[in-house]
Amino acid sequence: MTATKKYYAGIGARVTPDETLRLMLRIAEGLEKKGYILRSGGAKGADSAFEEGTKRKEIYKAWGDIPRWTHVFTQHFHRAPDKLSHYVKRLMCRNAM
Repeated sequence: MTATKKYYAGIGARVTPDETLRLMLRIAEGLEKKGYILRSGGAKGADSAFEEGTKRKEIYKAWGDIPRWTHVFTQHFHRAPDKLSHYVKRLMCRNAM
């Protein structure tokens, strides 16, 4: 039997209080022990705090490799996808992960 992978989104504000960043790091450490894999965008602040707390991670940057299906997801769910700049569309695709 194949084990199902478990993921969580480690995301948040770029400007986050230090106490909250430390808590996010500890949460990531605890989730890693339970077998969870972080998915994040790698931004400064909250994203980076989660990333620092684990070795099991998938980081999706707007300028990196993002699965094709995320473009369809963004096109379908964003209110005005045609009004987004190319970079912001990439950010939205990254968020779909």
